[in-house]
Amino acid sequence: MKKISLFFLLAIVAVCVVCGPVVAGETKMLPTGAKVSATVGGNSATVTISGIDPEMVEYYNHGKVVYLGAVKSFTINLDEGYRFNFKFGGGKYVLLTPEMKDYPPAFFGPGVALDCSNPQGCCFKITP
Repeated sequence: MKKISLFFLLAIVAVCVVCGPVVAGETKMLPTGAKVSATVGGNSATVTISGIDPEMVEYYNHGKVVYLGAVKSFTINLDEGYRFNFKFGGGKYVLLTPEMKDYPPAFFGPGVALDCSNPQGCCFKITP
């Protein structure tokens, strides 16, 4: 019995050692004072990112990724997409988890919510 328990413990430690840096290396929490908000007008929305310098903004257009570059403000035609994310602080995506839906972090400004409908990860969603 002790051998089986020891085996499982070692297996869990091995998974944490191998996968932990990968997950931690891809995302990063936004710093205090950062804010992501959107203003919807008609069929478009203007998204504003403040408090940090984004390195690469992208939005998701019906299965395709559209790269916008290092912009702090951008406008999206809502017929083309309403989900987006960005990299900052050394090429890391914003850390977004399903739990944030019930307890939105302070960096969620007006017009922005969480979308975790994609199994590859969560992103920001523009809301009317």
